[in-house]
Amino acid sequence: MSLEKLREWVGRTHAVEDFAAPFPVRALIATFDENDPDPTIGDPLPPLWHWLYFLDTAPQSKLGPDGHAERGDFLPPVPLPRRMWAGGRLDFHHPLQVGDEITRTSRIVAIDAKAGRSGTLVFVTLRHEISNARGLAISEEHDIVYRDAPQPGAPAPTPQPAPADGTFSRRIVPDPVLLFRYSALTFNGHRIHYDRSYVTETEGYPGLVVHGPLIATLLVDLLRRERPQSRLRRFAFTAMRPLFDIHPFTVCGRLGADRLVQLWARDHEGFLAFRALQDFIHETGEQGAIRGYRAFHASPLGGKTVARQVEGIGVITGRGGGIEIALPALGAPASAVDEDDGRARGAGFKHPRCDAMHFERIGNHVARAPVRSRLAYSLNE
Repeated sequence: MSLEKLREWVGRTHAVEDFAAPFPVRALIATFDENDPDPTIGDPLPPLWHWLYFLDTAPQSKLGPDGHAERGDFLPPVPLPRRMWAGGRLDFHHPLQVGDEITRTSRIVAIDAKAGRSGTLVFVTLRHEISNARGLAISEEHDIVYRDAPQPGAPAPTPQPAPADGTFSRRIVPDPVLLFRYSALTFNGHRIHYDRSYVTETEGYPGLVVHGPLIATLLVDLLRRERPQSRLRRFAFTAMRPLFDIHPFTVCGRLGADRLVQLWARDHEGFLAFRALQDFIHETGEQGAIRGYRAFHASPLGGKTVARQVEGIGVITGRGGGIEIALPALGAPASAVDEDDGRARGAGFKHPRCDAMHFERIGNHVARAPVRSRLAYSLNE
């Protein structure tokens, strides 16, 4: 099929609705060996975890030989056998939350072709808009590349050395169980991720291929582990070189200027496999763009209860845009997580004379200025 014919698919749209259920989040937390608590309704969804939803549920009879849905419906019928996730660009407007009713509207915005060393490449670019009840939450562009089958004797692309100046990193062992669990969580039937005989004998790879979105999510997770207080604003990534289950790889990062973070994945030979750029906001200690809360005593532990009220300086802390307010009388902080819809989750602190707290938002956004927030707490005397 000619490129002109394929371009007839440009402009096609597809919309799907979903419910951000807690279980996929709980399962990915377990898959990533996170220490996060079990997700509850109202928790903010970590960046890129929206890929756990809007899954393609093509009937078994409508799957192609590679395990993907047959082409020619929403996606164009590109007559090339190999398909990969090539990259993407995302803008995060506000967090999705566990329990949200969510909608994704997708449109094909470009179809292009070029000649590579391994043969013809066809790129299909999709634009997704993901929304919840509070409006547009994520704008995403998604690049898919279709490639020829490997040709005997074709020269391999020249690999690019990975940067050597990372300031934080994590070693990943992509065993078949990790790949299977991620395929299952995303209902991804692509056989290159779990069918070893297919991927080695039919597609010519040396092992099971690590998912592109899995690598991207591990890169964002690396920053979340290193800077748990950061909030992602933009994220762009490009796949450079496949990673396989037969070797470990390393996700690396380096903080740059203007709150940009360079992230990359390095293979076992030291070559660049994946690169990304993040733009984040809201770090602990910044006195700006925060909200005020009132904290109320929840359940007395015994003894005489005396109501107190203090003022404190609020600062950004924790994932989800929380605030932390110092209580000088107790020498301990109280924190809350803003739910972006007029509610708040309280995260009280342990103190021998003070009980857990419940938080309720009382203030509004304040840009680039300290906020004095009121808290009421109970002191057991």
